[in-house]
Amino acid sequence: MTANRIFPAGTEDYTGADYMDKVKEEGDKLWTFLTVPLDSISGTNTITATPRVPITSYVDGMKGRLIPANTNTGAVTMNWGPGAKDVLDAAGQPLTSGALVAGVLYVVEFISADNAFRVVSAAGGGGGGSGSGVATGTVHSFDGEVLPAGYLWCYGQAVSRSTYAALFATLCPVLGAFTVTIASPADVTLNGHGRKNGSKVRLFTTGALPTGLNVNTDYFVVNATANTFQLATTRGGSAINTSGSQSGTHTVQAFNHGAGNGSTTFNIPDRRGRGDAGKDDMGGTAASRLTKSRPQGVDGAVLGDTGGEQAHVQAEGEVGRHRHEVPSVYTTGSGVSAGTAASARQNNTLMITDYNLPADPDAANVVQPTFVTNKIIKT
Repeated sequence: MTANRIFPAGTEDYTGADYMDKVKEEGDKLWTFLTVPLDSISGTNTITATPRVPITSYVDGMKGRLIPANTNTGAVTMNWGPGAKDVLDAAGQPLTSGALVAGVLYVVEFISADNAFRVVSAAGGGGGGSGSGVATGTVHSFDGEVLPAGYLWCYGQAVSRSTYAALFATLCPVLGAFTVTIASPADVTLNGHGRKNGSKVRLFTTGALPTGLNVNTDYFVVNATANTFQLATTRGGSAINTSGSQSGTHTVQAFNHGAGNGSTTFNIPDRRGRGDAGKDDMGGTAASRLTKSRPQGVDGAVLGDTGGEQAHVQAEGEVGRHRHEVPSVYTTGSGVSAGTAASARQNNTLMITDYNLPADPDAANVVQPTFVTNKIIKT
């Protein structure tokens, strides 16, 4: 018996087992259009979940709506029934601690080429995230005057770490566990840390840091290499020396925009009166178009760095090389020529009087043509 045609016109008829295989094949394609809720979610780094549509195997493009029960503390695997698979970030890298925040909605997609899931979007934490697929931490220009749902103004304010847990994990990621030497100066080792000289971090531990370092205190990275760096109490300052002993597991966390009160809040980027520039070393190689080579400069390799000024008074060292033409003075013998109050010819030498003029009190305007708008960030 020939089955009724359920496929597009022009395809052959299928019967028996072939028919059922084709039904499954066409059904699998629906996963590329559907995002299925996941229930019975448990675990921290080893997550198990049950899709509302039962499955027997993972299909490329299969998506699920995941609300973790716990915030992860390291690399993550997830099992929907057919077996555990790694969970990667959108760039295909293993998740780091805090990447999945308890109670926050994420969309995960199975990528057959990776044989793993990827977190493709976070629908947002507190503040009523809209689930629009806009990545948490995205900053928009906004010409309205009423803050839209799922966003915050960007004026450097401190907000709740728990209410805006997804945004906190995005702006203040835990970079991983590190080791530190007891030396003068101390070397911190964390492979692939991604920090640049001038990056701001805080340290935490399950035990005790060596003398010279304190937990939950702002430090600035100095002398950074690919896998190591040193720490200073001020930007570009002297590297810290350590002594004594240490214990436990140490972790480092980025706080590019501020740690709020240090426990329950963190700071939103302060975009008031500032323009944007692309991070100078995106992709791994610095373009060296934006550097801190001048006192008012910006370090384009440091995420969240600020600088520049609205107006500028030139210092003496900033005046370009130039020369002044001095008219010839004709005299006979020694003496002073008439009408040369600023010069004298004595012993065949032209003397120019140096007048000290007061500094110009008016700074030069260096503001580019500008359109003023609000800046908002996705929570």
